[in-house]
Amino acid sequence: MLFSIENLPYWIFLGAGTLLFGLVIVSGGGDDDVDADIDTDLDLDADIDVDMDAGIDVDADIDADLDADVDAPSGRVPGFAEADPGPDGEAIAGSGFTPLDILGWLGVGKAPIILLLALDLCLWGLLGWMATVILGGLLRFIPFFLLRIPILLGSMVAALLIGGQIARPIGKIFSSFGESASADRLVGCTGKVSSARLHNVSTGKIAQVDVVDPAKNLVTVNAVLPIWAKNQPTIGEKVLVIERSDKAYLYFVIAKDSEDEEQWFSVISPAKSSR
Repeated sequence: MLFSIENLPYWIFLGAGTLLFGLVIVSGGGDDDVDADIDTDLDLDADIDVDMDAGIDVDADIDADLDADVDAPSGRVPGFAEADPGPDGEAIAGSGFTPLDILGWLGVGKAPIILLLALDLCLWGLLGWMATVILGGLLRFIPFFLLRIPILLGSMVAALLIGGQIARPIGKIFSSFGESASADRLVGCTGKVSSARLHNVSTGKIAQVDVVDPAKNLVTVNAVLPIWAKNQPTIGEKVLVIERSDKAYLYFVIAKDSEDEEQWFSVISPAKSSR
């Protein structure tokens, strides 16, 4: 019964997940063929030597220069605490729970997508195979077709939920040694917009951005534009991650090589020189 043809789908899932794990190891922990590069010479070393963990006083400088309150009180983003799903699946103001919270439960943004997929496939194959074997042993016969469908779907749901919870520690294991595993490691990295467009934080809508961290891990994160941003990047355009919000898994980004980037550096430089 262990190697019965009825278990073939689960062996395929398990094999595919194992191959993806091998690809993660060979590629150094993520996708190298993603056209989103790490800008290590963004003048961050020269212009941005700010301590992001210390809560940086840049927000105060932005408020003074641009009359815009980028950070909301108590670590909340304006218009963000209450969000409803919009017609295109994006979150808009109106409710405390959004579809993006579900993505967080499934592990999106906690680990590289390829690693998360490998983990989910392995768990799906293992859980489905075990459930089929155990149930077959109890019933003394291989579960018939109608019974195998709930096993297939149930093992998939269980794999997604379990994979989402262990994605972060697994991602840390696969990270390069000595590389910070904190979310602040993405600040200063560049990425590409994967949603239709990015939205200003004042709208209360969220979009997704694919970012490659310094360890070459591909991470999909929730992102918004700061309130002072003038450019609205669309799908496929490059952006620069400038700050992580106090709200989990939310980042502020601006259009790469734009006037917004110049404005950001012009605000950061005086902030550094005044210290």
